[in-house]
Amino acid sequence: FTRISIERRRFFALAITDELTGLYNIRHFKNLLSTECLMAKAYSDQNLCILMIDIDNFKQFNDTYGHQTGDFVLEQVAKVLKISVRTSDVVARYGGEEMIAMLRGSSLESGLKVAETIRENIEHHPIRSKDTICKVTVSIGAAVFFSDDDEESVIKKADEGLYKAKHAGKNRVETVEQLNF
Repeated sequence: FTRISIERRRFFALAITDELTGLYNIRHFKNLLSTECLMAKAYSDQNLCILMIDIDNFKQFNDTYGHQTGDFVLEQVAKVLKISVRTSDVVARYGGEEMIAMLRGSSLESGLKVAETIRENIEHHPIRSKDTICKVTVSIGAAVFFSDDDEESVIKKADEGLYKAKHAGKNRVETVEQLNF
């Protein structure tokens, strides 16, 4: 029974994890997000912030240094991302060079601060691959969950913030939300 239990846990971990980055996969992330959105709708004081993170100029890494270096960059960015958020936050690989984070209990203002910390931590983390040192930056879009949102709409708002960051020059954090400082 012990061996079967261990095998089940291993298979479950494989089913919910992105093999390259060690982050959750997007399917598992969306399942968790769905539950969190229901909680946020039920309890008005339950904040939830989503960050959409994209590695700037990632295609250039692959084209210049090869896909192995590109994979190494993804792994390293994922590591920095994981240590830049709380253990209660959820981080997943969205696809390609995009990652997504769910910051439980975070307002937009605190989410923007976390996003800026992530951006700075990645920018100041030189990635060494063989003879190459890669300077990596990310653009981040942030959005907060409101009661009239659902999982897809809050992700879409974060993605729009990311698009805004990319078009404003990259290596920055943006939101399409109304800021109330």
